[in-house]
Amino acid sequence: MNIGFFELLIVAALGLFFVWPCWRITAKAGLPGALSLIVLLPGGFLILLFVWAFKDWPGQGKA
Repeated sequence: MNIGFFELLIVAALGLFFVWPCWRITAKAGLPGALSLIVLLPGGFLILLFVWAFKDWPGQGKA
């Protein structure tokens, strides 16, 4: 059973659905936006959440 064009289009749309918001958040955090491509890997979103959680964000004062 081969993957057709329609299935490939669905997979690409779902990938974009997850990568685009992560790219925006990562860029606002002062990191390269391409780091958000890690969400395409299994467990990658969890890793990215830890990066966001423990990073010093721009514009955030020292507590």
